[in-house]
Amino acid sequence: MSPTETPPASAPDRLAGIAANPVANPRQQHLLQACLAGVEDGAALANTLPLHRVGPLLHWQINQYDLAAPLELRTGLAAQTLGARRQWARVSKVAQTLSTALAGAGIESVLLKGSALARSIYPEPWLRPMDDVDILVPERAMADVQRIFAGLGLQLRPPQTRAERLNHHWPLAAMQAHGGIVFVEVHQRVLNTRLGRPLALDALQRPLQRLDTGDGAVWSLRPEELLATQLVRFRHLTEILRAISVADVVGLAEVHRETIDWDRLRRRVPRLAEIFAALQAVTPLSDALCHTLGLNPEAASGQIALARRGYHGWPVNTHLKRRRGRPPARALLRDTLCPDRWWSQLAYANAPHGAGRLRTLGLDHPRNLLAQTLRRFYYGG
Repeated sequence: MSPTETPPASAPDRLAGIAANPVANPRQQHLLQACLAGVEDGAALANTLPLHRVGPLLHWQINQYDLAAPLELRTGLAAQTLGARRQWARVSKVAQTLSTALAGAGIESVLLKGSALARSIYPEPWLRPMDDVDILVPERAMADVQRIFAGLGLQLRPPQTRAERLNHHWPLAAMQAHGGIVFVEVHQRVLNTRLGRPLALDALQRPLQRLDTGDGAVWSLRPEELLATQLVRFRHLTEILRAISVADVVGLAEVHRETIDWDRLRRRVPRLAEIFAALQAVTPLSDALCHTLGLNPEAASGQIALARRGYHGWPVNTHLKRRRGRPPARALLRDTLCPDRWWSQLAYANAPHGAGRLRTLGLDHPRNLLAQTLRRFYYGG
């Protein structure tokens, strides 16, 4: 095995990835049971899943498929599910309160990321854990938004530093709800500024996606646009690659397969099939989605241990550096110049071998690395 190759993943290591399809299918059931049979320390495995945020989803799948699993694993997953249900009660209350207040003032708003995905693609919304509410508003309305939210007990601090003024959202704020804290990010643009793809509310596809909540309605990006923006996030070099991010993308494609304009999405995201081939190596896709994308439904799946994959070069994610320490200089240089083949396929939509690999190493990755590095210094680190 060459120094740049990743060693084969054990069955428990692959479990988080296999669980990363919120729409049930027979292959997933088979692979989950096979992996669970190889679990020796259920408590230790449960402790690895909060990073990937798929513990509640795996707990639901074990019950849905009626799978055999170690008691220690079930106990750990049940605790994670209970915590996720409590946090969802807080997050959904805050999201509804903020959206309703803005609508009452005539200000359009859109929920982003987990707050929207939880309601639209997961069997139960608390199966998509999150700590915060991301809400998009018109930049021109920020003064009114600040005033309205202050009346609700949410104090937004205006950007003060150059980096904050150039960022795609105002500084993080916090709000009390149901005895806990919910963080709130008020966005003026959808995507992280370092990705260089500004997308303001006025530029979104219309009509927006309506999500009924029981207490009213909130609004989200259309599934096609939400999928496109989630795919772009895989290129972010300091983003932690979590199984829940895979589940978000796969779930959007599975649930909205019949309504997405796939030809238009392919024009927006070239070589889309390569990206989903990389996702298929993580979690089984349905036959219907494979046929839509031109993939082989029988292709190998459940092969990737996400904890060991992803981008590990420079710049190093702050949270990972704090937990694992700074990587050795030689390994950091290697992973910066020659990133993981599977992650490269996911991020750049290039085949992991041959001409695709050459395109990654000679064009797409250097260009992305240079662009994010320059923006990193421009926006103030």
